[in-house]
Formats: sequence, C-alpha cells, structure tokens
Amino acid sequence: MNKQIIYSLLFALFALVQIDSLSGQQDEPIPDVIRRAEEAKDSLAIIAKQEELYIKQQEFEIVRLEAQIDALQRNNEALLNYEHFFGYNYFNPGVVGQ
Repeated sequence: MNKQIIYSLLFALFALVQIDSLSGQQDEPIPDVIRRAEEAKDSLAIIAKQEELYIKQQEFEIVRLEAQIDALQRNNEALLNYEHFFGYNYFNPGVVGQ
C-alpha cells in the first residue's frame, strides 16, 4: 500500500512540474497533463480512504483484544480465588489444598 502512495505522489509531482514548465511555453493549459494530475489526485484520495479504513479496523481489533485480555484476567482471578477459598487447585486437580 505504501508503494502505491509513493508512486502516486511522484506521478502527481511529475504532472505538476510538467504543467509548470509547459505553462510558460503556451497560453492555454495542457489538458492531458491536467487530466492525469486529477486522476493521480483521485487515486491518492482513494488510497487515503483505504488507509483510514485499515487504521480503524486495527484500532477495533486492539480494543477487542484488550477486552479479551481483561476477561481472561478476571477469569484467572476468579479461579485463583476459588482455589484459595476451597483448597482445590483448579489448574492441577490432583493436588488438593496446598
């Protein structure tokens, strides 16, 4: 994805340099170069939206994993409390009341 961004930026820069260098030679702008610059700009906008979506998905995944870790920690604490109060080793059932 990063290569696409770099290539699109380079293409847009190239198109802008072409417009700037050719604008002094002619009175009217170059339509093909302007069209390609617009396409590059649109392509960059699409790539930026895709990157934003990917970042949002990763943030959601982080929140989900943090919630899962929290639930596992609470479950572990409950098991340790059970073991402490009832003298039963939940993790090693053959050992009772250490």
